[in-house]
Amino acid sequence: MKSTIKHTIVALVAAPLLFVSCCKEETKPVSKPQTAMGESSSAYTCDTRCWQEETGWSTGCKYVDKGSWATYTKYQAYNCVAIYAGQNMYAGTAHFSCVNNGKVTITITLADGWELAPGNESVKIQGYSTAPDSKPSPGKFAYKGSCLTVEVCASCFYGIHLDLRKEVACD
Repeated sequence: MKSTIKHTIVALVAAPLLFVSCCKEETKPVSKPQTAMGESSSAYTCDTRCWQEETGWSTGCKYVDKGSWATYTKYQAYNCVAIYAGQNMYAGTAHFSCVNNGKVTITITLADGWELAPGNESVKIQGYSTAPDSKPSPGKFAYKGSCLTVEVCASCFYGIHLDLRKEVACD
């Protein structure tokens, strides 16, 4: 029992040091390997990949003429529109279903190399009954989550904002 407590204390003290020194870029500890006795060893595996993070919007009209490149999309059943990251990098598509019981399903498909940035609210969607004319606040959008298929209330226009990233060569 004393040996197990001692190993646990050593592992808890050493773990933060290993985590900090593993990598400079995106550091993600993976589950610790198990010993034959079922105890965790103190070795970590780190994700040392480098990422370029970008904001993504579905294509459409700009919310405002100056100060933001944010765009909203006019709803049309079975329409599929492009999603751009960083204003000009193709990052995928958003597909709109027909209205069913007052709801529309929006399915987002990311292009090769793109993924959602880590977090609980990397997908943000807002419906509008009329075309918006002021700079959006994605943090206040009605839907915030991390699903790529989202059912929302039927609206005439949608703002679809994504927090995206793609892997890049480390410098």
